[in-house]
Amino acid sequence: MVKRLLLAAAVSGVLMGAAQAAPLGCRLFSDWF
Repeated sequence: MVKRLLLAAAVSGVLMGAAQAAPLGCRLFSDWF
């Protein structure tokens, strides 16, 4: 049970991090090209 909660928290954290990093990556990519 605890492992499942930790796994869910880790997955949501990674998804939130990716959602925040996507605009930054797009901005850098558009600056380069």
